[in-house]
Amino acid sequence: MRETTTSAAAAVDMISDLSDDVLLLILGFLLSARDVVRTSVLSRRWRHLWTLAPTLRFAVGKPACWTITEDEVAAACRLIPAVDSVLARRDDAGGPDVKDLEISFVYRPGGDVPNDYDLFQYGYDAKDITRERVAAWVRFAESRVTETFTLEVPMGKSRWRDKWRAPLVADLPRSERFRAMQLMLGGAILRIRPDAGAFRALTDVLLSQVTLRDGDDLRLCHLLSSTCCPQLRRLELRNIYGLTNLRLDAAGTLEELLLDNLCLMRRMQVDAPGLRELTVLNICVHVATAASISAPRLRLLTCANMCGRFDRMVLDGTGIAKLRVLSHGDPGRNDNRAAAWFLQHCAAADRLEVEVMMKLLQDIEDVMKDIPKLPNITDLRIKASIRTGTMDTHCIGASITKLIAKCNRIEYLSIDIDEKILTANVTNQKAGTRRKSH
Repeated sequence: MRETTTSAAAAVDMISDLSDDVLLLILGFLLSARDVVRTSVLSRRWRHLWTLAPTLRFAVGKPACWTITEDEVAAACRLIPAVDSVLARRDDAGGPDVKDLEISFVYRPGGDVPNDYDLFQYGYDAKDITRERVAAWVRFAESRVTETFTLEVPMGKSRWRDKWRAPLVADLPRSERFRAMQLMLGGAILRIRPDAGAFRALTDVLLSQVTLRDGDDLRLCHLLSSTCCPQLRRLELRNIYGLTNLRLDAAGTLEELLLDNLCLMRRMQVDAPGLRELTVLNICVHVATAASISAPRLRLLTCANMCGRFDRMVLDGTGIAKLRVLSHGDPGRNDNRAAAWFLQHCAAADRLEVEVMMKLLQDIEDVMKDIPKLPNITDLRIKASIRTGTMDTHCIGASITKLIAKCNRIEYLSIDIDEKILTANVTNQKAGTRRKSH
């Protein structure tokens, strides 16, 4: 027994003899701030070491099953005062600043950013997350965090039903030291203070599940511009209610931009000379007249659910553009406006893979005229799909010819007509004719 005790003591001494820098590096690998604090019981040497830890993480993690349980909600609620306690003790200890601070009460099944379904499915009411608590956490981050600040608040069921009219209010943090900031606030009202200053070191921003009011959308755009964010490289704006005018004069360092579910946006103007990757999802802005993007270095572009079109359009980064267009439709409602806007921003593409949807019914018009000239396309691959109910299959050639005429530098041309659908359609027409003759 004495030998075992002696060996254990020697092992402890081996750890305790390490330098502070090595011990702090070990603490940095712990997944939660609670575990960091618990190391204080290991020995006298560790008692106050947690006050020097460079990273503090408070996160509820992954749910055990497809929906969160009452025990998981209770665990999340117990974490709230723990955040208060640890931050207060860290502040009172007067130690060095915190490099990274993560406070997350959002359960997620996997991935860095939960999607809309996850936010609703794993949402819960955390009434103890009050305006005063959030303000205290933000103040700590402003004064003590040097690199990364993450704050995630759950989308409460009552807030969801109340159409985002959440009582929670938060101020956008102010810091010239932040390098990355991720705010997901469960639909809370986010206020942009007039004296918000600038984010001189900020390179990564994710802003999601917030409500903007009283012109704060314009103030937010100003803060994200080149004058206030000269180092910005990645920007994600998701599920922001009240962002009606997006006017982004971005720094030349901005390379990645994602816009998702900005449901009230009516005008979009983006000037991003260094932008390489753009994703635009679930927006209703009139792309033909109210959406302008200047991005001469754009290489990857993904669009979906624009102007009522749910299909995905992709410029894949290798010079290949893929999308679906209509031969005929109802201008202003079911047309090629979104496809035309997408193609206008595909200057990097030299190969176009396009599916032409043929549905020639009464009271619809030719919308192939919406497609712009495509002078950079040298490789054109067309798949024509004839939908059931088409009345005049002789127009197939005319629609395809109009599309080919948009490309004046074609070196390779491929046309694939969905013969099965066409044969079935023609057979149905003949059967109908025979029934009438009888």
